[in-house]
Amino acid sequence: MKPPFFDTKILEDIDVGHIFDLIDRDVLFAARWQLKGELSKDAWRDRVKKVAEPAFEKLASYCIAHKVIQPKIVYGHFHAESSGNLLFVRHLNRSVSFDFPRERKTPNRCLSDFFSEGFVTIQMVTVGSAVAEAGAKLFKEDKYTDAFYLKGFAAEATEALAGYAQRYIANEMDLPDDAGERFGLGYPTCPNLMDQKKLYELLQAKRIGVRLSSTMHLIPEHSTSAIVSFDQNAARFIP
Repeated sequence: MKPPFFDTKILEDIDVGHIFDLIDRDVLFAARWQLKGELSKDAWRDRVKKVAEPAFEKLASYCIAHKVIQPKIVYGHFHAESSGNLLFVRHLNRSVSFDFPRERKTPNRCLSDFFSEGFVTIQMVTVGSAVAEAGAKLFKEDKYTDAFYLKGFAAEATEALAGYAQRYIANEMDLPDDAGERFGLGYPTCPNLMDQKKLYELLQAKRIGVRLSSTMHLIPEHSTSAIVSFDQNAARFIP
């Protein structure tokens, strides 16, 4: 398997409504919006129908009308070579390395093991800075619940956008929608958040309006990056 190109690509003309359709509403309603509590199944279904779903549709319409969610994606395929726990990535005149932890128990996996075909895919997505501005405006107007809902909505829209990006890349490689596995920095499989700078520079992510904080967090807040493997053995694990 080979990627269709070795370079980066930006996607900006993205159907916002489609991204909203991809949002995991169960996670949004129960976890982000904290609406479930200790409700019974019947009571929860009733709250979803009468409270959560109307709030979702209202907020989605608001975000579209006011261009609150502005999805952008940058991704790239890069030459890569693995050696033990190390992954060496080359692009143009730049070369960087990543050192990933290895699993202590059988089968002793390491993220570097999932790039044996000579390339690595990296993606970064953002829903833009207008979310923070809209949230601040709602808060100033004493619309605290709306501001809270918007923050959760934006977080799940970002996750939906990341999934959309992965599927887009998979389809471009003539692979099934569910092909590939995303690995986010700061999680057990690749815990070194300082590596964010390497991803950022490889992707030249400033082109989609993303910046890096001094602690290597992405700005705007609702942005996320991932190293993607399309190896059939790729899976998340705890080292």
